[in-house]
Amino acid sequence: MKSELNSLSVRPMLKNQKITGYFNLKNYDNIIVGFELANGEISFMHYSEEEKNNKSFNKWLLNEKDFYTTFILNYFNEITKINEINSFKGMIIGENSVAYSGVQRYVLKVQYEEIPNVMNFIFFPNDGRFELLYQIPIPINSEGGFGSNIYMEEILQKETIQRMWEPFRDKTKYRLQLIQMLR
Repeated sequence: MKSELNSLSVRPMLKNQKITGYFNLKNYDNIIVGFELANGEISFMHYSEEEKNNKSFNKWLLNEKDFYTTFILNYFNEITKINEINSFKGMIIGENSVAYSGVQRYVLKVQYEEIPNVMNFIFFPNDGRFELLYQIPIPINSEGGFGSNIYMEEILQKETIQRMWEPFRDKTKYRLQLIQMLR
Protein backbone atom coordinates (compact mmCIF):
# COMPACT_ATOMS: atom_id res chain seq x y z
CA MET A 1 0.00 0.00 0.00
CA LYS A 2 1.20 3.53 -0.81
CA SER A 3 0.09 6.83 0.61
CA GLU A 4 -2.15 8.73 -1.77
CA LEU A 5 -2.25 12.32 -0.62
CA ASN A 6 -2.74 15.42 -2.72
CA SER A 7 -1.13 17.59 -0.07
CA LEU A 8 0.41 17.35 3.38
CA SER A 9 0.86 20.36 5.62
CA VAL A 10 2.36 20.42 9.11
CA ARG A 11 2.59 23.08 11.79
CA PRO A 12 4.29 22.52 15.12
CA MET A 13 2.73 23.85 18.29
CA LEU A 14 5.65 24.12 20.71
CA LYS A 15 3.66 25.50 23.63
CA ASN A 16 1.39 22.47 23.66
CA GLN A 17 4.11 19.99 22.68
CA LYS A 18 1.83 19.02 19.78
CA ILE A 19 2.26 18.89 16.07
CA THR A 20 -0.81 19.47 13.97
CA GLY A 21 -1.44 19.22 10.29
CA TYR A 22 -3.76 18.10 7.60
CA PHE A 23 -3.77 16.21 4.34
CA ASN A 24 -6.08 15.62 1.40
CA LEU A 25 -6.91 12.00 0.52
CA LYS A 26 -6.88 11.41 -3.23
CA ASN A 27 -8.85 8.15 -3.17
CA TYR A 28 -11.54 9.37 -0.78
CA ASP A 29 -13.18 12.29 -2.58
CA ASN A 30 -10.16 14.48 -1.74
CA ILE A 31 -11.43 14.95 1.81
CA ILE A 32 -9.33 16.92 4.26
CA VAL A 33 -8.15 14.97 7.29
CA GLY A 34 -6.61 16.78 10.22
CA PHE A 35 -4.17 15.13 12.58
CA GLU A 36 -2.54 15.84 15.89
CA LEU A 37 0.66 14.21 17.06
CA ALA A 38 1.31 14.42 20.80
CA ASN A 39 3.43 12.11 22.96
CA GLY A 40 3.91 9.66 20.07
CA GLU A 41 0.15 9.24 19.59
CA ILE A 42 -1.75 10.38 16.51
CA SER A 43 -5.38 11.31 16.41
CA PHE A 44 -7.34 12.10 13.25
CA MET A 45 -10.29 14.40 12.73
CA HIS A 46 -12.46 15.42 9.83
CA TYR A 47 -13.52 19.00 9.23
CA SER A 48 -16.52 18.62 6.94
CA GLU A 49 -20.12 18.24 7.94
CA GLU A 50 -21.24 16.99 4.52
CA GLU A 51 -22.61 13.48 4.74
CA LYS A 52 -20.71 12.32 1.63
CA ASN A 53 -17.41 13.49 3.15
CA ASN A 54 -18.22 11.96 6.53
CA LYS A 55 -18.87 8.61 4.85
CA SER A 56 -15.56 8.87 2.99
CA PHE A 57 -13.75 9.75 6.22
CA ASN A 58 -15.31 6.85 8.11
CA LYS A 59 -14.44 4.47 5.27
CA TRP A 60 -10.85 5.74 5.24
CA LEU A 61 -10.63 5.50 9.02
CA LEU A 62 -11.77 1.89 8.93
CA ASN A 63 -9.59 0.81 5.99
CA GLU A 64 -6.39 2.85 6.12
CA LYS A 65 -6.01 4.61 9.47
CA ASP A 66 -3.26 2.24 10.63
CA PHE A 67 -1.31 2.65 7.40
CA TYR A 68 -1.44 6.45 7.58
CA THR A 69 -0.56 6.42 11.26
CA THR A 70 2.61 4.52 10.37
CA PHE A 71 3.25 6.84 7.42
CA ILE A 72 3.05 9.98 9.58
CA LEU A 73 5.20 8.47 12.32
CA ASN A 74 7.83 7.55 9.69
CA TYR A 75 7.58 11.06 8.32
CA PHE A 76 8.46 12.49 11.73
CA ASN A 77 11.18 9.90 12.28
CA GLU A 78 13.07 11.75 9.54
CA ILE A 79 13.15 14.75 11.87
CA THR A 80 14.42 12.58 14.70
CA LYS A 81 17.27 11.48 12.41
CA ILE A 82 18.25 15.14 11.87
CA ASN A 83 18.33 15.70 15.64
CA GLU A 84 20.75 12.77 15.95
CA ILE A 85 23.35 14.23 13.57
CA ASN A 86 26.40 15.33 15.60
CA SER A 87 27.89 17.81 13.14
CA PHE A 88 26.88 19.36 9.85
CA LYS A 89 28.86 20.11 6.71
CA GLY A 90 27.67 21.63 3.49
CA MET A 91 27.51 24.83 1.54
CA ILE A 92 25.41 27.95 1.18
CA ILE A 93 23.76 27.69 -2.24
CA GLY A 94 21.79 30.92 -2.10
CA GLU A 95 21.43 33.99 0.07
CA ASN A 96 19.59 37.25 -0.21
CA SER A 97 18.28 40.16 1.78
CA VAL A 98 14.70 41.32 1.39
CA ALA A 99 12.79 44.17 3.00
CA TYR A 100 9.05 43.56 3.02
CA SER A 101 6.62 45.99 4.66
CA GLY A 102 9.53 47.58 6.51
CA VAL A 103 10.74 44.25 7.92
CA GLN A 104 14.24 43.17 6.96
CA ARG A 105 14.80 39.47 6.44
CA TYR A 106 17.74 37.40 5.30
CA VAL A 107 17.20 34.13 3.48
CA LEU A 108 19.95 31.53 3.30
CA LYS A 109 19.63 28.23 1.49
CA VAL A 110 22.01 25.58 2.76
CA GLN A 111 22.65 22.18 1.23
CA TYR A 112 24.01 19.84 3.88
CA GLU A 113 25.95 16.67 3.17
CA GLU A 114 24.01 14.86 5.90
CA ILE A 115 20.46 15.53 4.66
CA PRO A 116 19.12 15.30 1.12
CA ASN A 117 17.07 18.49 0.70
CA VAL A 118 17.95 22.15 1.04
CA MET A 119 17.36 23.78 4.43
CA ASN A 120 16.07 27.36 4.29
CA PHE A 121 17.03 29.73 7.10
CA ILE A 122 14.97 32.91 7.22
CA PHE A 123 16.25 35.45 9.75
CA PHE A 124 14.45 38.49 11.10
CA PRO A 125 17.26 40.08 13.15
CA ASN A 126 15.26 43.15 14.20
CA ASP A 127 12.78 40.83 15.93
CA GLY A 128 15.44 38.34 17.05
CA ARG A 129 13.56 35.48 15.41
CA PHE A 130 14.04 33.04 12.57
CA GLU A 131 12.22 30.40 10.57
CA LEU A 132 13.69 27.15 9.35
CA LEU A 133 11.97 25.48 6.41
CA TYR A 134 12.61 21.97 5.15
CA GLN A 135 10.84 19.51 2.88
CA ILE A 136 10.85 15.99 4.29
CA PRO A 137 12.18 13.66 1.54
CA ILE A 138 9.35 11.13 1.68
CA PRO A 139 6.91 11.05 -1.26
CA ILE A 140 3.30 11.51 -0.23
CA ASN A 141 1.76 9.82 -3.27
CA SER A 142 2.45 7.36 -6.08
CA GLU A 143 3.28 10.22 -8.49
CA GLY A 144 6.28 11.13 -6.32
CA GLY A 145 4.80 14.37 -4.98
CA PHE A 146 6.09 15.81 -1.71
CA GLY A 147 4.42 17.66 1.15
CA SER A 148 4.91 21.35 1.72
CA ASN A 149 7.96 22.71 3.53
CA ILE A 150 7.72 22.29 7.29
CA TYR A 151 8.59 24.98 9.83
CA MET A 152 11.34 23.10 11.64
CA GLU A 153 12.37 25.75 14.18
CA GLU A 154 9.85 24.45 16.69
CA ILE A 155 10.33 20.77 15.90
CA LEU A 156 14.10 20.38 15.90
CA GLN A 157 16.02 20.64 19.13
CA LYS A 158 17.61 24.03 19.78
CA GLU A 159 21.07 22.43 19.97
CA THR A 160 20.56 20.79 16.57
CA ILE A 161 19.70 24.12 14.97
CA GLN A 162 22.78 25.71 16.52
CA ARG A 163 24.95 22.86 15.14
CA MET A 164 23.39 23.42 11.72
CA TRP A 165 23.99 27.17 11.73
CA GLU A 166 27.44 27.35 13.32
CA PRO A 167 29.48 26.22 10.25
CA PHE A 168 27.88 29.00 8.19
CA ARG A 169 27.77 31.86 10.67
CA ASP A 170 31.04 33.34 9.37
CA LYS A 171 30.54 32.27 5.74
CA THR A 172 27.45 34.27 4.90
CA LYS A 173 27.84 37.66 3.25
CA TYR A 174 25.40 38.89 5.93
CA ARG A 175 27.57 37.74 8.85
CA LEU A 176 27.62 41.18 10.47
CA GLN A 177 23.83 41.44 10.41
CA LEU A 178 23.36 37.85 11.64
CA ILE A 179 26.25 37.53 14.12
CA GLN A 180 23.96 37.36 17.15
CA MET A 181 21.46 34.94 15.65
CA LEU A 182 21.19 31.39 17.03
CA ARG A 183 23.82 31.75 19.73
